[in-house]
Amino acid sequence: SADYDVTRDRLEVLESAVGHLDLAMRNAFTLLLNRRNAELDTLTSAYNRRHFEETIAQELIRHERCRGDMSLLLVDIDHFKSINDTYGHQIGDTVLREIVNLLHSRLRSVDYLARYGGEEFVIILPHTTRNDALQLAERLRKTVAGHAFCSGSLQITATISVGVSTCGEDLRLSSQELFHNADMAMYQAKHLGRNQVFCADG
Repeated sequence: SADYDVTRDRLEVLESAVGHLDLAMRNAFTLLLNRRNAELDTLTSAYNRRHFEETIAQELIRHERCRGDMSLLLVDIDHFKSINDTYGHQIGDTVLREIVNLLHSRLRSVDYLARYGGEEFVIILPHTTRNDALQLAERLRKTVAGHAFCSGSLQITATISVGVSTCGEDLRLSSQELFHNADMAMYQAKHLGRNQVFCADG
């Protein structure tokens, strides 16, 4: 009948619309997933260096608007090459992943962690003073030093050296300057014997 044909036509149109919507949603999800994967380090699932460089620039703009303190930590795993050479790269990868989990467990939801490269990680701390950044860096150092990295019956210890850099209302820094200060502080921590925290201004 005519009424049946009209109903069937509407149903076919509805089915077609649902099909197009399903395809669009799948494509959007795939795009978001690909974009997310492009932001992450494939080994540790921390953000990668490219994403960090984009994020630190945005955070500094926000920092200048809010007129507060902002800190950056540069974390380096001590003697990481020796871990790889002694136990193999698979164990080294396990240590990297576990350290990322340990760092994440001590950070706030607003803090940002990225793998800068190799065994180096950077942490952006919005609204964080120099003293608060130093206290957090020390907690991170103690957390890693007190952790046993296990692989089967094997237990490994590792330590980190941390450089701290802060910019406040009275000190405006570019992303390059903020990172450079944290980098120099981290190398000073290494020079002092490793398993140390050092601040850019001493």
